[in-house]
Amino acid sequence: MSPRVLIVDDEKNIRRMLSIVLESEGYLVRDVGSAEDALSMLADSPADLVLLDVGLPGMGSLEALKQMKEGARDVA
Repeated sequence: MSPRVLIVDDEKNIRRMLSIVLESEGYLVRDVGSAEDALSMLADSPADLVLLDVGLPGMGSLEALKQMKEGARDVA
């Protein structure tokens, strides 16, 4: 099974570029434009790696990271 990567960035072109590169290397890539969408997606389907933009609008990246870590702990 290929590693699953979630890209979280508010800039669509950055998400697209990273997706193209990672998919060409065999990764399964999903992308979203906000921390809130990332948390929702991770609740349904975990990722092996999350690339998280530091400067997201809305929920801050550090708060999102904290919630991701708490969610991962709940799954383990």
